[in-house]
Amino acid sequence: MKNQTKLFLIGAIMTPWFANATTMYENNITALNINMLTDTFMSYTHRGDNLSDFFERPNLYGEMTRVDEYGDNGMTIPMKTINTDGDKFLFKNVWADIKHINSKTHYGNSINARPRMNLVAIGTETSDIKLKKGNIAFGGFGGYINTSNGNVNSNGNTVGIFSHYKNKHFDTVFLINNGSINNNYDGHGFNNSWFNVMIDASTKIKIFENLHFQPQIYAGYTWVSSDNFYLNNDIISANNFSIFNVAPSARFVKHIAKNFYGAIQAKYVATFGDGKDIYVNDLKTAKTNIDNYTQIGIDLEYDFKNVVLTGAVSKQMGGFDSWIGNISIKYNF
Repeated sequence: MKNQTKLFLIGAIMTPWFANATTMYENNITALNINMLTDTFMSYTHRGDNLSDFFERPNLYGEMTRVDEYGDNGMTIPMKTINTDGDKFLFKNVWADIKHINSKTHYGNSINARPRMNLVAIGTETSDIKLKKGNIAFGGFGGYINTSNGNVNSNGNTVGIFSHYKNKHFDTVFLINNGSINNNYDGHGFNNSWFNVMIDASTKIKIFENLHFQPQIYAGYTWVSSDNFYLNNDIISANNFSIFNVAPSARFVKHIAKNFYGAIQAKYVATFGDGKDIYVNDLKTAKTNIDNYTQIGIDLEYDFKNVVLTGAVSKQMGGFDSWIGNISIKYNF
């Protein structure tokens, strides 16, 4: 009887502590899921490109076009010419993008979470600036983020700037972005913020006239901070932490039919780093970490005059077991 009483008292004391530790796991998991968010931002840097850009098309810029071939009296007159190059715009395009992520996340210590994420972003990219070798353009984007993860609902924003360099078939992008998310757990709030840098390099290889192959390598570093969380007179905290990703990938791009283009892609994302130790007051619990994952996807693009419509679906397997849906619209100047 004494032993049962002792176990009951220990349980009564420790149950609130474990509940708070679980809440902190929610905090740390929310922070770790930022890693998946930042990886998706790299796609925004390629909104300046179309799948149709892989294929040769007549370039009308600078060509001499015939006008007024016939006079009012029906007599042939000397051909006049105009230059179709026209005035160049400072910006190449403007675009809007919507993503939905439905995920089951597996962590290395057998903890699972089911985050749902929505991203809405708008952005633009400058016209190409000619260099001695190749061209470079600059761009930026801003986005709104909404997520839900168990008992935690979150809203936040992000902004990013990037440079996009091209030289023949070689293509590389450098991105810097930061953002913050305000999380709400049963009326209690805490924030996550991050800073992220990424680089992406690829080359284009023509297999057939209507089919190209594109190998690619990506590397990204993300620093994440988490506010302290106050619950039931306890202080729940996690140290700031960093995550480094390396992802080789490849895709095939095909001209399907007039104005329609498609791509299939596969990549493997290796993650180095994990969440930091979790504390309830001064007591430390186990930390969470992310497993590596594989992602496969398919894109479909429709180009009509100055408008480009794109739809994409991706599947992640491994540390992130997710479905990602994406639609975007772009207007080229």
